[in-house]
Amino acid sequence: MIKTAGILTWHYYQNFGSALQAYALQRALKRFGVKASIINYRNPKFGTVSFVKENIKHLLSVTAGQLPGKIGRHFTYSFISFQKTFLNQTRVVYAPIKLGALLKNSDAIICGSDQIWAPNVFNPVYMAGFTDSRKIRKISYAASIGLNELPEKTADEYKELLSDFKAISVREEAGQKLLVDNCGIDSTVVLDPTLLLDVSDYKKIQRKTRAKTKTFIFCYFLNVSHKYRQIVEKYAEEKNLDIIGVSAKKDDSGWMNIQNGIGPREFLYFIDKAHTVFTDSYHGTIFSLLYHKNFYTFERFSADDPICQNSRIYQLDKYFDIKSRIIVPKTALSEAMPVNYGEFEEKLLVLRKKSFDFLEEALK
Repeated sequence: MIKTAGILTWHYYQNFGSALQAYALQRALKRFGVKASIINYRNPKFGTVSFVKENIKHLLSVTAGQLPGKIGRHFTYSFISFQKTFLNQTRVVYAPIKLGALLKNSDAIICGSDQIWAPNVFNPVYMAGFTDSRKIRKISYAASIGLNELPEKTADEYKELLSDFKAISVREEAGQKLLVDNCGIDSTVVLDPTLLLDVSDYKKIQRKTRAKTKTFIFCYFLNVSHKYRQIVEKYAEEKNLDIIGVSAKKDDSGWMNIQNGIGPREFLYFIDKAHTVFTDSYHGTIFSLLYHKNFYTFERFSADDPICQNSRIYQLDKYFDIKSRIIVPKTALSEAMPVNYGEFEEKLLVLRKKSFDFLEEALK
């Protein structure tokens, strides 16, 4: 049985889902007695980090809660604090050639989750292209291709890189089909790591914020050109709710109370306390489900978008029957029947078992 492993995934971006899926996979592996470390690989084209500055920001984040009002919020670096507190990370490495040294004491490397295998951002590092299976066991867990097509050249590279993996799992059936049709590679569909933990696990780490509001809608939007405002405002007016949230679209600060500077822990708190969640995010949808919230998910991509990632949301629909909660473009919001969270939990237990069974077999 594998005792030590390195996890290679997207973990350091300021994205709630990326951070929390890395945390969840690390916690899930602990269930099998595996000591897992997040391989702190950072693509240098996205910039480098100053260790001194990161450590100072972490210390400021730890003490910011003791500082009053805006002063405290100004010195909160929530993502850095989350990474340093909750992720067991290796030292930072930028050059793929140096990654092998980080794994010399590991029995396996686990690639996943998130869209690390998306062809539009293809990086052989995330298929463990820097080492071979004679040195370390290669496993993927819930790696996502995300897109609807796999270019021929990319498919050839995928086939070569994945040929020596002991076990391959992906997050969506669409990705499973792409691998078998284009590369002749079989894989298992498993849950996103965030769905492997109970909501009680997340409530233990969520953190209350200073935001003062009455009953509220929480919005989490990643689409920078979205047109959600009218739907959300109408809903808020009908229900007499405040609107607070996080959005990639700067103009949204004109109509919602934007929560700048929050990290994964505060994100979980807002999901927990919201009356209703509006989101166009995959992980925003997942945490709405885990927290048994009333929610609506906007379809973020058009079907003909070359980087359409809607398959993620529709995989969740296939699992949990949430189609009435998905808002497609040019349609009005209709009041949906409450989500049957009893059925959700029953289905989740079955899917978790399948996912844990895959991990257990891969780690033998």
